[in-house]
Amino acid sequence: MSTKESRLSSREFDCLKLMAAGNCDRETSEMLAITSTTVRFHLRNAMTKLETRNRCATGRVHRRARGNDLG
Repeated sequence: MSTKESRLSSREFDCLKLMAAGNCDRETSEMLAITSTTVRFHLRNAMTKLETRNRCATGRVHRRARGNDLG
């Protein structure tokens, strides 16, 4: 886990992991039993902590940290 990723809360990490796997906010919210608004809140916090500007970049940082970057 990267230093930046280690600053994420467990819920931010869960939302990020599901987003990086291709799930939309609604699917993520159903899987985690939270609202879509809460998913977006956690993802915005993760983007701030990872210093990324959008979801694509955030997912890329997550995949690289996990060692399974596709591109």
